[in-house]
Amino acid sequence: MKLFAATAFLASLVSTAFAGPLDDFGLGTSTDITYEPTTNTFSIVFVDGAATQGTQQFGYQFYKYDCETALGVDEATYGFTNAAFGNTVQHNGAFTPMMDFEISMSAIKLTDSFVTQTTTAEIQFCVRNMVSTSDGSIEVNFQESQIIVGVDLTTSFVTSTSVAKRDKNAETTASEVYTISTDLCDSTPQPLKQGDLITVCMEPSSSDVVIASLTSFTWTQTVTNIEQLAVNPADTAANALSSAPTCTTDRPTVGESCKFSSVLKADFYTNPVLVNGAGAAVFELNRRRLNAGNNNEAEARLLQGLEGDVNVAVPLENTDTGPGALKTAGGASFGTALASGVALLSAALLA
Repeated sequence: MKLFAATAFLASLVSTAFAGPLDDFGLGTSTDITYEPTTNTFSIVFVDGAATQGTQQFGYQFYKYDCETALGVDEATYGFTNAAFGNTVQHNGAFTPMMDFEISMSAIKLTDSFVTQTTTAEIQFCVRNMVSTSDGSIEVNFQESQIIVGVDLTTSFVTSTSVAKRDKNAETTASEVYTISTDLCDSTPQPLKQGDLITVCMEPSSSDVVIASLTSFTWTQTVTNIEQLAVNPADTAANALSSAPTCTTDRPTVGESCKFSSVLKADFYTNPVLVNGAGAAVFELNRRRLNAGNNNEAEARLLQGLEGDVNVAVPLENTDTGPGALKTAGGASFGTALASGVALLSAALLA
């Protein structure tokens, strides 16, 4: 289905962000966008760009207008079809890269790229164009173009287009809440008996971030004021009753987890009520910041102090089936509890 049937219009010429010192990978210094109503084709021409498809690999990605949120692999779901980047076109006497694409009105109307007003609408989106080495192993250059297409809803005609500069070195301010889901895992029994191994798994709430570090974790029984350190200092077992967390090596994102294990000391079972575990973890960005001129410095500023809370509760069972040494805190009996904890952890970690 053709999107628009409209008369030709004057396209705007606006600078877009670019990077890359080598002419062979050049995407020019400005962008020209046109629309051909007879074929429903939008064309982005990278004016004075020297990159050619013969020796470089071209790529593109559609984003929301912020140029930060990718629209996904199935771009047709978001209203973009027949996209191709790398076609060269003669512009001002020289060949330069070009990208063509079409927009499906029926599909894009269902997305938040389609902003409706009274009798008009705007289609707002961003396109990121990349040029890499011929084997695709190194991205050398890219441009990000924020595009607005005006539509007359009474006629479904395209009334205007504009492409705005996306400053590659700009820093944006945004608010995002990241949380950590903390669960007992790896067949941790509930309720817990003396000598049982507790394994705690942690998973972030978003693919934007990974859990890079577990900075602290403490087991606490509130009614008795009994505490047991599990992680202290960061990413290190506080004593022989816990294993070191795996967050620094696993670096989990959503759908993945890192973990550590503990055995609670005998004191907790004297009055077997709920034991709470609490700590803090550090996030790092999982995705590359598209607008960062210097990624390392920009990420350091964005991630400064970005911590998430880690909380879990463990129910205890009071039975007389556990070894007598574990039922007494202090002296030689406590030494036996330590030895048992080490053995249990070793068995779990080596299994």
